[in-house]
Amino acid sequence: MTTSTDRIVIRNLQVPTVIGVYPHERTQKQTLRADLTLHTDISAAGRTDDLNKTLDYAAIAESVVSFGEQSEYELLEAFAEQLCSRVFERFQPSALDLALYKDGCIPGARGAELHIHRRRPVSGDSV
Repeated sequence: MTTSTDRIVIRNLQVPTVIGVYPHERTQKQTLRADLTLHTDISAAGRTDDLNKTLDYAAIAESVVSFGEQSEYELLEAFAEQLCSRVFERFQPSALDLALYKDGCIPGARGAELHIHRRRPVSGDSV
């Protein structure tokens, strides 16, 4: 595993999905906001100016939005864990910090947030 502290950050990605435990939340898609911080070594890309030597943040964003559009979870926690698994499987960062924001779900508050940090699974482990 790399010891690099390089990070690629995607901020405030709009992710439409069906999410929630209450019946009114299950009838239509809501928009989650997501911040992803992908830990990776960017030195080779910096030296070569080659997209193939780094994480393609446009492809990552497209994958996250696609995941949300196809998902129907009740809990943010389940959505977050499965999304992390997908990102690790497809893009292989060394670690991932994920923040999800569900606006408007709590009366009197802007909403709820979930923040998690996951490391790339060791061979044979699961995320």
